[in-house]
Amino acid sequence: MNFALPAITLLLLLLPGILAVQGFLGRIGRKTSDPVGQAGLTWAGLVALLIAPLIHLLLTGALHLINAPPPDLHATLVLLSGRFDDQAEFRRAIDAVIGSAWQVTAYFLIASLAGLVIGSIAQRVVRSTQLDRTFPAFRFASDWHYLFEGEIRSDLPRPDFVVVAATVEHAGTAYLYVGVLRHYAVDRQGELARLHLNSVVRRPIGEDRTPGQEQHIPDRSGRFYPITGDELVIVFRDVRTLNVRYMYLKPRGQGEV
Repeated sequence: MNFALPAITLLLLLLPGILAVQGFLGRIGRKTSDPVGQAGLTWAGLVALLIAPLIHLLLTGALHLINAPPPDLHATLVLLSGRFDDQAEFRRAIDAVIGSAWQVTAYFLIASLAGLVIGSIAQRVVRSTQLDRTFPAFRFASDWHYLFEGEIRSDLPRPDFVVVAATVEHAGTAYLYVGVLRHYAVDRQGELARLHLNSVVRRPIGEDRTPGQEQHIPDRSGRFYPITGDELVIVFRDVRTLNVRYMYLKPRGQGEV
C-alpha cells in the first residue's frame, strides 16, 4: 500500500498532462521514447510533467469562480508522500477522498478531458498556421506524414494527390508498383508499416524506359499491366526503394495533369 497509493495519486495528477501531450502529437507526433539525459524521462513525459500543473491551476481557478470547493491540497500531499506512519493524518486524507468520491472522480475526469482538448486544439493551431513547416521547433516527428502530404517544403502547395512508385522483390524478381496513395500506416515507433494504393500497375524492374522515352501518368508505353482489385496493400518491409510524385490538378484547358 505504501507504494501503490503514491503511484496512483501521481498518475492521476499527471494524467491531464499526458493526455494533453497525446492530443497534441496525435497520429503525426513523436512516437519514440528517447530518454532525456540520464534520468530516463522521455520528452513526452517531461512536457506532460510541465503541463499537468498548469491544467490543475486552470481548473482550480474555474472552481473558485463558481464558488466550488477546491481540491484538498493537504490530503493530496499526504497521499503523495507515502509516509503513513501518522495514522491520524492518513485517516484524514482517506476520509477526505471517500467523503467526496464523486467530486474527486468528476474533477479528474474533467481535468483529463481538458488536457486532451487543449492538446488537440494546440495541434490544430500549429497545423493551421503552418508553424511546423516554418519553424523546426514545432515540427512533428513523423517524416512520413510530411512526405506523403507534400509538406516537406514550406514553399510548395499541398498536392491534390500523390503517386507512389515502390520496388518490391518477389521470388528473386524485382517489380515496380505504381499507384495512387490512399492511406498509409505507421507502427508504434513511427516507422512506415503499410502502403494502401489505388489504380495500381506494375512491371518487372528490368523493363525500364529506353533512352529518350517520355514518362506519362497514366502509362502509355504498354510496359505496365494493371493490378485488378480495389486496393493494393504493400507491406513496407518488402519495399526496397520508394519514389513519391506530387500531382496537381490543373483547370480544364490549361494542360494535362
